[in-house]
Amino acid sequence: RRKSPAEFNGKTGRDGDRGMQTEMDLTGLRCPHPVMRIAAASTVMKAGDSLLATGDCPTFEDDLKKWAARSKRTAIMHGRQGDAITFLIRY
Repeated sequence: RRKSPAEFNGKTGRDGDRGMQTEMDLTGLRCPHPVMRIAAASTVMKAGDSLLATGDCPTFEDDLKKWAARSKRTAIMHGRQGDAITFLIRY
């Protein structure tokens, strides 16, 4: 059985006409766990879906950008609050 994106520690809802948007709170996790969870959730994402991922690991931004380049995903910085940074990943 394939997990839904919400089972990867997230909330799921419609993203307008684009598809499903999943939110993942990865704060408190340290490398390599945030990107590993994003990669696992990506296995069930479909074209048009998006993932809003927030992490506060010191290497989160660099790790996510490297993962996005390797997996040919678009990761856009969505915001920063304190040590936490949020990225929007489009599928």
